[in-house]
Order: sequence, then C-alpha cells, then structure tokens
Amino acid sequence: MSVTGGGSFGTSERPNSNRAARLSWWWFPGSPRQPARNPPQTSSSSAKKPPPRPDPSLVMRLAETRAALEQARGQLEAAEQALLDAQEQNHLLSTKLEAARMAAIEQARGDAPPSLLQVFRDRGVWGEVEVRQLWTALDERGALRELLGAITVAQSADLLEWLNEHTAILGDCPQCPDVGNRAVLRVPRSRCEICAGSDIRRTGRKFVDGFLSRGFTRFTVVGGSPKYHRQLHELIKHHRIRLRTVPGGSRRSRRQARDDIRGSDLVVVWGGTQLSHSTSEQYTSQADEGQVLVVPHRGISGMLEAVTVAINAV
Repeated sequence: MSVTGGGSFGTSERPNSNRAARLSWWWFPGSPRQPARNPPQTSSSSAKKPPPRPDPSLVMRLAETRAALEQARGQLEAAEQALLDAQEQNHLLSTKLEAARMAAIEQARGDAPPSLLQVFRDRGVWGEVEVRQLWTALDERGALRELLGAITVAQSADLLEWLNEHTAILGDCPQCPDVGNRAVLRVPRSRCEICAGSDIRRTGRKFVDGFLSRGFTRFTVVGGSPKYHRQLHELIKHHRIRLRTVPGGSRRSRRQARDDIRGSDLVVVWGGTQLSHSTSEQYTSQADEGQVLVVPHRGISGMLEAVTVAINAV
C-alpha cells in the first residue's frame, strides 16, 4: 500500500508543479509586475533612410528669388526716400512762392497811392460821420476847394465812370426822365445833361415819328453810360422800335460790330459820351456795311435832334 501509494504520490507531483509554474505567470495585486518583454528587433533593411539631397536647380532658383527680393526691397527704400525728398522740396518751393506772392502784394500796395479815406484814417478821422463833419467844417472855412485842388487822381477814367453812374446833372425840367436814386446836382436848364433846356419829350416824339416814317424799326446806339441807356429806353417807348444799346467801355470784336450794323437800320456812334476809341473804331471802320452815323452831342436831347435831322435829310 505504501509503495503503491507512494508511487501514485510521486507521479502526481508533476502536474502540480506545472500548475504552479503556470500560475506564476499570473499577476496578483501587491506582487511585482511581469518584466516587459524585449521589443522585436528590426532588421537592418527596415532602418531609417537618410534625407534626399536637394535639387541643385531648386537651390539656385531659391537663391535668385532671394536676391531679387533684396533688390526690390532696396529699390522700394530708395523710392520712399526719393518721395520724402520730393515732398520736402515741394514744401520749400511752396514756401518761397507764397513769400514771393506776399512780397508782390506788399509792393503793389506800396506803389498804389492811398485813397482819400485811408489818408483821413491816418489823420484820425474814422467813419462816414466824422468824414462828413470834417468835410462840412472845411467847406465852412473855405478850405474845401484847396483840398480838392491838392488831390490828384491816378485813375481819372474810373472816377469819371463812377460819377457818371452815381450822379446826375439836371435842370428844373419836369419832362426829363427820372434818374432813380442817383445824386442830383441842380443846374440851369441849359446845362441839363438830358434835355439841354429843350422839350425832351417832344424831341423824343419827333425822333420816333421820323424813324418810323423812313421804315426803320431797328436802332442801335454805341456809347454812353448805363444811366443814359436807361433814360433812352424810357424815352423811346414804341412797340415797333427795337432799341439796342452798347456801353462805351464794352469790348466788341470786329465781327460783333459788323453783325450789329447789318442787323440795324441805323447805328449811332455817340461820340460825345463815354466811349472808348477801340469800341467806336469797330463800327466806324465798317460803315459801308450799313447806316452808321457819328453824333458828337453829349446830351440825349441833342443826340436825338441830330439823328432826326439826319434821317429827314436822307
């Protein structure tokens, strides 16, 4: 029994030992982990390959691109600097130009004579009220004529034009046209600048009758101030007469004057009034283009009487 039992016992130890060996691969909490297995060894054929060499042509193109970029950057910096220099130069030129302009203005002011109001202001006379008071005081002392004689006019034509437009020299003539808000100097009727002492209404009617009797309807007057032109339009009021007035100081070309002559039955060059030679010459030099009459009388009445006589004599 003991042998048999002992034999069976001996034969049964192997399985147990194998089981123990298998259990030793299991991990239990608190026991050391199983050592990591060695990673698989790679063969020499699967090792990392070295990077490929760059293409020489690409390297050259990259270098050329970098060089071109540097050149463009340099050109841009040069252009920016040139722009800054140009702006500075422009500023300097503008400053010099403004200084020259101001110097010219100051020189012009220095060359031009001062006005009478500026002289009064330098004397300490301010405003129109004080000027009027001083003017009256000079007149009362008899010194006004001396003052006016001491004043010289640099632009007499401009002053005369201003006086013609803002003043009127009239006699006590109830038939003369109204002169509006102009300053009126009353003189004897023989010196009236409109009628010269005659019946201007009657003179106007005689002109209209004579003008229409000749079959004329288009009348052009060259010369005279706008004041005279307004008085003419008021005096010659007829639905059949078309009156055209050309100021004596206006600029008329030769063609315009020829068109005025051809488009009128009669053109009167009013030489006794404000009339520049350059304007009158455009009409008198082309008198053969139509009917052109030169009248030297200054007043409206004298001019209309002369035109009426000339019309009736044709």
